[in-house]
Amino acid sequence: MKIHLIASLLAIFSTTILHATTINYSTSDINGTGLAASVTITPTFDVSNQSLTLLINRLVGNPKSVIQGLSSVDFTVTGGLTGNLSSVSGQLITIANNQSFANISGTPNWQQTSAPSDFLTTTLVGKNKNVLIGAPAVGGYTNSNGSIAGNNGHPAWVREELTLIYNIIGITANTNLTSLTLGFGTGPFLVTADRLIPGSETGVPEPGTALAMLSGVAALAGWRKLKK
Repeated sequence: MKIHLIASLLAIFSTTILHATTINYSTSDINGTGLAASVTITPTFDVSNQSLTLLINRLVGNPKSVIQGLSSVDFTVTGGLTGNLSSVSGQLITIANNQSFANISGTPNWQQTSAPSDFLTTTLVGKNKNVLIGAPAVGGYTNSNGSIAGNNGHPAWVREELTLIYNIIGITANTNLTSLTLGFGTGPFLVTADRLIPGSETGVPEPGTALAMLSGVAALAGWRKLKK
């Protein structure tokens, strides 16, 4: 019984462990334009599935210019691990001349364009430039100028949130981002945000794992009672 219980506990504790942190960037004047810009990036490393998920959101709402939109992310990870972009998701929208918007179906055109160990991922490739922008106002993108509203060079935008998933072999509980550069607008204006990356990340088990761990503790307590 003791051997079986130990084996069960090992199975419980070997379930998927995720660890994540939150990186916030904001400025009141992006590249001397007088325009505010902000973004939050949450990288989540999945040890079991050997993947990294970047959740990107919280950009400036009802932006005036495309300069306030995010067009690229460039990063490296601990140990120079290599990998590839496997999934892109986000809500595509069109923005008309009258500043109204409409949801459309499709996958955002974001591609990994650099060597496997340098995860430069951008929408500034091909004709479909799907820049990520913040939330609209009640009446639409009422602050937007011609770089957003009715801009034929941007047939669609990503609204509010973008998710990028990468397959990276070699991820451990200690794997982190080791550099981060953000690209705003179509220039793009590049911002090195390495200083925003914490020196270490705290392991955060997903809800199912947390429950499993609690069950394991309860089982161990019960076994101790039986042993007595």
